[in-house]
Amino acid sequence: EPLNEVNAVLIAADRGIEVGQATAADDHGYRKYLEVRLEWGDHTSILAGAVLEGAQARLLRVDGFSVDMAPHGHTLLVWRRNSHVPGIIGRLGTILGDAGVGISSIQVGNEEIAGVGLLAVRLSEPIPAEIRDAIGDTPDVVRIEVVVFP
Repeated sequence: EPLNEVNAVLIAADRGIEVGQATAADDHGYRKYLEVRLEWGDHTSILAGAVLEGAQARLLRVDGFSVDMAPHGHTLLVWRRNSHVPGIIGRLGTILGDAGVGISSIQVGNEEIAGVGLLAVRLSEPIPAEIRDAIGDTPDVVRIEVVVFP
């Protein structure tokens, strides 16, 4: 069954997901702004997005980092130290290209939080575990996540 505003809380409850809701005065300049806090084990992530004119969904923030991308398909998130040092895009492109995985879009953040920067890479297809591991072994990479949006 497709997820929608009416059944989202029920589907979440069926899957053991706690759902809370709050409103805030700060909508970050968007009419329809949503912030989601995800907690699992000892990890926490905060994602924020908005719905723009024409029902275009946009992912705007990931753990405090600014991004601007449509949330669909397979997205690779790469956190790395020394984000001002060149070369990461070339290394990622080589690893993915050698595996036959294309890059649909890439965003390199200009900001660092606690000495770490973020790259958001939309992939043309899923990546195998060994490719994810190879990217994780790239110098200065401290975290890697693959997010699959519907």
